[in-house]
Amino acid sequence: MKATVVTNEVPLSEWVHRKPPRLLLFNLDGFTPQENYYWQEKINRLNVDCGCTFSAAAFFLSIVIYPSVLIFGGYHLPSRVSVEVLVGLGFSLAFAGLGKSIGLFRSRRLLRSSLLSLIDLIRKRKQSILA
Repeated sequence: MKATVVTNEVPLSEWVHRKPPRLLLFNLDGFTPQENYYWQEKINRLNVDCGCTFSAAAFFLSIVIYPSVLIFGGYHLPSRVSVEVLVGLGFSLAFAGLGKSIGLFRSRRLLRSSLLSLIDLIRKRKQSILA
């Protein structure tokens, strides 16, 4: 896999509004190797996040909620079992899709805010070096 080396804030500011390359390596001036590694791991983790954690949580939640509604709501008539199962499957898949969408939205927002924080930190460090 091809890695992109980040040495200044210019590519970061370009990636605030669009998705960065898949793998980023940080070698920022004025940062220690530990700081470069911290930001590299944080940005790369958010960049490849697929929303599966939220999707799995929403799917599990739907598996718990739907039968509870059926049991406590009095919808357990024997003649409607096949319809209830199909509705339950649709409900679970819809919850999983909604969870994935929320997870992707959340990771993109965190990625954007992390990039903006890193850009601000780089600019502050440049100003403190020049002053």
